[in-house]
Amino acid sequence: MQQLPASTWLSATDFASKYEEIECFWNEKVKILTFDRGDGVKIRAAIAEPHYFHTTIAVIPGRGETAHKYAEFLYCTYKTGIKVAVLFARGQGIADRLLKDHQKCHIIDFSDETKDLDYMINKLNLNNFGLLAFSLGGLLALDLIFSTKKLPLKVALITPFLWPHTKLAPWLLKSLAGILGSLPFIKDSFTPYGKEYKQVPFKDNYHSHCQIRYNAYHNYYKKHPELTIGSPTWGFVHQALKKQQSLFRMTSELPVRVLIQTAQFDKVVSTKATERFFSLHSSDHKQPIVLSLPSAYHDVLNESDEIRNTALNRALNFLL
Repeated sequence: MQQLPASTWLSATDFASKYEEIECFWNEKVKILTFDRGDGVKIRAAIAEPHYFHTTIAVIPGRGETAHKYAEFLYCTYKTGIKVAVLFARGQGIADRLLKDHQKCHIIDFSDETKDLDYMINKLNLNNFGLLAFSLGGLLALDLIFSTKKLPLKVALITPFLWPHTKLAPWLLKSLAGILGSLPFIKDSFTPYGKEYKQVPFKDNYHSHCQIRYNAYHNYYKKHPELTIGSPTWGFVHQALKKQQSLFRMTSELPVRVLIQTAQFDKVVSTKATERFFSLHSSDHKQPIVLSLPSAYHDVLNESDEIRNTALNRALNFLL
């Protein structure tokens, strides 16, 4: 398969100048499909399918990300003949939220999230596909490949969530999450660091170095406040930590090749935990590849050109 050139991706200034064109593409070419596994919870996928495509990629977004965040990405991949399906499990993005207070990012059972993704992959009849995942999506992707019968050809993970970036000792965090994440009423509550969505001034943020993309992302939320989502609940933290610990305990080898890209200055997820997890698989038949993105913050999709476009080009060319 021919490799994608670096020119596949827009610079931040090109993104700004083409914003209206990208919006037209989003409205005319991207389809939002709704699915129900039978329990009444709506899960959704955003699909961009060129008339003629040579590659299929499924994307699992990060925690709470809305589908529109991927408009620029879909605009670029569509032009290169790549079909992309962005998948939203329950409680995430444009799928149904699980609490009445839609600002609370909540998970009831982590296995439900993975089953949602598996269900959509099968319903969409995705075959011979690559899997790209960001942040929380990375944790979901790992759980998926260890449980699904329909494996992707390869997996590319960008800043995967294998453990939170925190000063709390692991035993203390696990204890707190285990207790408070199981108690009625409390499990549905924000953690002490939690709150409703509020835009942080660019100069104070630790997600992106690119002001153009950062502002565009949050300006979209100003126009669509119903799509915003705040911090995780204790229940979310409990479910995520349980899944992370179970993956660390697993002795099974990685069933597919995996490329991992970590962010040097990540203040959301633990890069050390990610490196430690994949070091456990360094002797697998299908050895993982772990690379670092110098100077990068966590939100690589909204990062500055030299970080974002390098990461995307590397990931897509791995998956092709």
